[in-house]
Amino acid sequence: MAEDQIGTALAPALVSACESRISPIRWFRTDWQAGGAVTGFTTYKTDDEVERPAVVKFPVPPQELQWLRRLQPDQHEHGQIVPQLFASGEALAGYDLAWVIMQQLEHGPLDGQWHGAEFDLLVNVAGRFYAAAELHRDAATDARDHEGREPAVALHRVVRAPVQQQPRHGLVPLGARVD
Repeated sequence: MAEDQIGTALAPALVSACESRISPIRWFRTDWQAGGAVTGFTTYKTDDEVERPAVVKFPVPPQELQWLRRLQPDQHEHGQIVPQLFASGEALAGYDLAWVIMQQLEHGPLDGQWHGAEFDLLVNVAGRFYAAAELHRDAATDARDHEGREPAVALHRVVRAPVQQQPRHGLVPLGARVD
């Protein structure tokens, strides 16, 4: 697989960039990955010598890297919104190739196994994301979605949309059909 070859070729540069804090990387690709990012599992040794499960990803689009950095808990007062960023950079092995090493989330993707709890979690984190993103509103005006809206404005419309509690189905938009 090409991703494995690219990852394997750049792994020594990544180890060096992280000051040898990462373990050997196990490259993977998921069904929901739509882009061409190379991803892998590793561990990252923190300053206090604890090895934490981590995910390597590159290339990372500049705006994704920028927002991962801005949304770290030490940058705002709204708690953890995105995975903890252990290390990152804008270049790798002399290439203009942004990369991240971030916390591996303990639980899998949101699906039916969450029994509706995922809706409450998403609404909670969406509100905290919106509040944290507001701190960077000026910077967000440079990054617009495909309809020309600022990300914070687009998210504001989603978070502020009226919702009602449906015990059987979790949160659904008012007027939505519930079968």
